[in-house]
Amino acid sequence: MSTASTQPLASCIMPTANRRRFVPQAIRYFLAQDYLNKELLIVDDGEEAVGGLVPEDARIRYIRLPRKTVRRKAQSRGSGSPGRNHRALG
Repeated sequence: MSTASTQPLASCIMPTANRRRFVPQAIRYFLAQDYLNKELLIVDDGEEAVGGLVPEDARIRYIRLPRKTVRRKAQSRGSGSPGRNHRALG
């Protein structure tokens, strides 16, 4: 059986803008996944910040961008952290 320390880190990047009602469900789906060594990077450039919907969890990071950006740039911003082994773009 694999443990988180033996699996490569899987980083899931979730760009969001003005989709507040979908954020809690997306987070629940991420947390329900069986893969252990994972992280969720939420990149938010919407008019209304969704940071208050993000639970305190070491596997989830919230990045608030100051203005609307192109989706590809938002994904790149989330994947720019060092040490990423795998990533899934949502």
